[in-house]
Amino acid sequence: MKIFHGDRDPIVAGINADQLADQALQALTKVVDPRPEQDNGTTTFARVPNGHAYTRTSYRDDTGRTIVEQWTIHQAGHAWSGGSLHGSYTDPQGPDASAEFVRFFRRHRKPVPPGDPGDAPLPRLSTPPGHPAHTRPAEARPRNARSRRE
Repeated sequence: MKIFHGDRDPIVAGINADQLADQALQALTKVVDPRPEQDNGTTTFARVPNGHAYTRTSYRDDTGRTIVEQWTIHQAGHAWSGGSLHGSYTDPQGPDASAEFVRFFRRHRKPVPPGDPGDAPLPRLSTPPGHPAHTRPAEARPRNARSRRE
């Protein structure tokens, strides 16, 4: 499980991220007190170049496999971390949550038996160049979260 939360989010309280991590750890490890004094958590502090600082805590199971990652993005509000400046409720100062989700799930692939419908290639979902979504005038595009706060 991956959890991202901005520590300046005025909408969702930070304790929600903590409780979600605790519940996930409890469910995945069957341990009643998921965060004892000596746990399997590793905390990393870093900063996106020209962007937000963040704290990432990774929790591992007994085999050493990461099962929960909790990210706290410092100075970030209620927005998708690392999103496009042109999107709504996005914060391009990162870290890039989408890339981190892809990284996490690539490391946690569930084996799919041959012939299973889940083994089929995914359909292409992006719109082709020239599609109306690419040609909307700037004033018709949603504003991002930063412009709404200013």
